[in-house]
Amino acid sequence: MAYGTYDKTMLHSAFDDGEVATVLAYNNAIGDEESTWMMPEPFCVTRFSILAITAFTLTTSLVVSLFRKAKTASGVGADDGAGNLAFMTDTGGGFTVNEFVGWTIYNITDGSSGIVTANTATLVTATLAGGTDNDWDNADKYVIGYKLADVTIPTLTAIGDVIYANVDNAVNISGSGPTANDVYKKRGVADIYAGEQLAVFSTTLGVGSTGGFQPYVLGHHMAEVPANQAHMTVSA
Repeated sequence: MAYGTYDKTMLHSAFDDGEVATVLAYNNAIGDEESTWMMPEPFCVTRFSILAITAFTLTTSLVVSLFRKAKTASGVGADDGAGNLAFMTDTGGGFTVNEFVGWTIYNITDGSSGIVTANTATLVTATLAGGTDNDWDNADKYVIGYKLADVTIPTLTAIGDVIYANVDNAVNISGSGPTANDVYKKRGVADIYAGEQLAVFSTTLGVGSTGGFQPYVLGHHMAEVPANQAHMTVSA
């Protein structure tokens, strides 16, 4: 469809390939980046959906999450420092100093998260909360960006079932972008500009038999107005 038809048409598209969705196994490791979608033009995400390709006989539910990545080339990986630290260490990170300040870092392994207050080339500092131990241990998986939605795949999900979560496209949300220039906080958190990426991660593993699923997003192209056209090629 043409850019600018946001008020006429909704787009239901698959991750990785606009025509064929990627089938994902539920039992991938926590925090492994399962699927990534780079937007070719400004797009507003309104819903995150999971289509069950095979039946699930889980005894505990699986949670799959949709993130808007802070940076396409980095900001996803695993901690490789010592245990029980207040900062995340990625010796191969190669970050620009303080480029992630204002974004949220998620410790997917322990379920915690916090707003980034500083970062060096290899260290990211944030006060974590909401997890099992709220610190960083070796091999903890992380992603820096903003979580748009969680979808819980329940037990006894049948083939063809679609489970979804609506996305709240609010603006000026703390932890949704850098504070230095506020360029990301001045737009809705689900407004994705050209060159930016959405990513899918398993954030809670289910227990039970293996199942397969496909991730989708529902949304619309952003309005064809000068303010959006100016960001046609903006990339994090």
